[in-house]
Amino acid sequence: MGAPADRGVDLVPFQDWNRKHVSTPMSIAYAGNDWPEVRIWQTPTFIFLKDGKVSGEVIGWPKEGNFEALRRELSKLH
Repeated sequence: MGAPADRGVDLVPFQDWNRKHVSTPMSIAYAGNDWPEVRIWQTPTFIFLKDGKVSGEVIGWPKEGNFEALRRELSKLH
């Protein structure tokens, strides 16, 4: 998972997540060219990688949220 890189991003939640979830770390997308697997840069876009390949994505965040889609994609990683 990633987040847009800008000077206002609070890194503490990412660091905490990565310490607690070593097998599913988050990364901050800095340069689009470094992420060829990313097709869409809409915010928010959640991209799930397994063994270095895209296993799923959740794009957008409607008013009611997208929690079920996130859970479904996360469950595919284990």
